[in-house]
Amino acid sequence: MSENFPADVFNHDVLWLYDMFRRFHQEMGRSQSAPVSGMIVADQARLESYLSAIRQAVAWIQDTPLLDLPETHPRPYSLEAFPDELNVENESINVILRLIRASAVELTNSQSARYSSRLQPFDQDRLIAVVDKIDAFLNNFIRAQAVPLDLPESSPEEPIGPDGLIGLNP
Repeated sequence: MSENFPADVFNHDVLWLYDMFRRFHQEMGRSQSAPVSGMIVADQARLESYLSAIRQAVAWIQDTPLLDLPETHPRPYSLEAFPDELNVENESINVILRLIRASAVELTNSQSARYSSRLQPFDQDRLIAVVDKIDAFLNNFIRAQAVPLDLPESSPEEPIGPDGLIGLNP
């Protein structure tokens, strides 16, 4: 586990959100856009759907009561390893990966991570602020920018990343 992440959390809702961030980080880091300077429309749509899923999950979590679980709390939930920090060719993807990681680190080290469920309002605000920043980056920078950038003298700087996972039965 990275030095920025605890080994476990006590809040099953925080675990769920962490797992979403972990998965979305992996998806963006292995996306078709990662080894090039532009971001294809399909990856933009995927990112938009990931941000929407996080917002919807947070809204659902916050609409549920703080659970009183005297027989099962505190119970540690182990965190699966977050993907290694990546530096891909696409600078926009790198920005997104850093923000996703930052949000996951903040969330797993938050006060909410020690409760049984829900998010404390200030932790929710921090999480949604990062999601909003990624969304603004997508809409106000990536979609507004003339991409792909022509970088003939400096490309490629990074090797092409690993392929996507091929499934359980290769």
